[in-house]
Amino acid sequence: YEFEGGQIMHSKTVVVDSVWSSVGSYNWDVLSNKLLEQSVTTFGTVEAAMMEDHFRLDLAKSREITLEEFMNRSLFRRFQCAFFYYGMRFAEMLSFWSYYDPQISTQQQ
Repeated sequence: YEFEGGQIMHSKTVVVDSVWSSVGSYNWDVLSNKLLEQSVTTFGTVEAAMMEDHFRLDLAKSREITLEEFMNRSLFRRFQCAFFYYGMRFAEMLSFWSYYDPQISTQQQ
C-alpha cells in the first residue's frame, strides 16, 4: 500500500491480538539498540483499539500497489529506487566506516 493522505508521522507501530501495542522510532534490529531508539508499549484494549482505528484511517487514505503495477514501473521510477537504495548503502558505509560491527552490517558474508 502507498499512503496518499499527505503528511504522515514516520513511526513504527504494532498491535497484537487487539491488546498489546507499541509505537516509537525503534526498528527491530541491532542498530536501533546501538542508537538507543525508543518505543512506548502498552498492554490494554483501549490503547490497542485507538491504534487499530488510526491504522484503518491511514489505510483508507492509501491505495494498494499490485505486483503487476510494481513490475510495470517506468524506467525513471526504477532508476529512482535503485539510486536511493544504493545511495543509502553508500551512506551506511560512510556513517559507520570507523565503527564496524558484523551484527549491524547489511553486507552479505
